[in-house]
Parts: sequence; structure tokens; C-alpha cells
Amino acid sequence: MHNFEPGQKVVVKCNTLKGNDENRINRRKVARKARFLDRVNGFYLVEIMKNRKPLYKECIWSEDIMGVLSK
Repeated sequence: MHNFEPGQKVVVKCNTLKGNDENRINRRKVARKARFLDRVNGFYLVEIMKNRKPLYKECIWSEDIMGVLSK
């Protein structure tokens, strides 16, 4: 299980954060732990919040993680 550090910025595909019923649970988990920063070409940049529980890989589909930016 991989958890992201608070303050890390993660680039995810848009369907992780909004989309069909299939990933609605994932989207809710992500929304609780990440803050939306920017949207570029259908990808979202989110920041992992410091005061929230770790964001585990299951919350964002691994194939939807486009990249992780350091603090």
C-alpha cells in the first residue's frame, strides 16, 4: 500500500475525480484527502492535504496516476 505525503501534488486523470458510478466511491475518497489545484488537458493536479488521513493508492486507480510531484 502506498500513501502520499502531505503537501505532495499528484496528477490524475479526470475520471478519477469525476465520472460514472463505477468510480464514484474512489472520487469521494479522493475529494476528502486532496485539494483540487488545476486542470490541464483533461488531467487534474491535486494536492494531498496535511490534516487528512493518508491517501492510499486504492483511492486513486494506479493507472490514473499520471505523476507525483515532490513537495
